[in-house]
Amino acid sequence: MKRLIVILLIALGFVFRIWIVGAFPQPFIFDQWEYHATAANILSSPNHLYTSSYRMPGYPLILALVYSIFGMENTMAWI
Repeated sequence: MKRLIVILLIALGFVFRIWIVGAFPQPFIFDQWEYHATAANILSSPNHLYTSSYRMPGYPLILALVYSIFGMENTMAWI
């Protein structure tokens, strides 16, 4: 019974988060533009891993994967 309650709470939390993100969309702020540009450059040139000297390429690689699956216009996919 406790497992069912925990699973139900996790599912409810996930649905609530999706609802909040859809109801109140946020624009890019701070360094999100840089990560977005780095991911876009990775996608536009797959043989060249574009990165900067002060940003690690891990998160832009994940973003590039999400962009390749869902498209660059779908910000809900990575939020």
